[in-house]
Amino acid sequence: MKKEISLLPHKQQESPPHILVEALRPGGDRMNWFTVALLTISSSLDNFGAGLSYGICGIRIKIIHNALIALIAFLFSYTGIICGGCITKILPNLLANVTAALLFFVIGLRLVLLTWQQRKRNEQVEAEEKTE
Repeated sequence: MKKEISLLPHKQQESPPHILVEALRPGGDRMNWFTVALLTISSSLDNFGAGLSYGICGIRIKIIHNALIALIAFLFSYTGIICGGCITKILPNLLANVTAALLFFVIGLRLVLLTWQQRKRNEQVEAEEKTE
């Protein structure tokens, strides 16, 4: 029986399970069930609001188109989970959180500014129409 000689000071850990499996494992390192439940509820509320607004406007979406939208949403969510797992391996946890917060802040600020500019343009057009 041969004894393995390692140059490393300690035995290497096995590679972690797939990130999605790790996220759904109770007491997992990446997320816990409460976080997964909150994400599910927030996603469902967002989809409910979009469906409600389509229904109020009388817009009907065929089942095949609805399935395509769901598939695309799933693929983007899955890609986000994978990319987030890769980023947390590269950046320290605090830096990753601060970077994500700044990114969301910039996106939100951009949306607010675009809405403000559009509203200002609409007011100018209405003012010009009144003067004519």
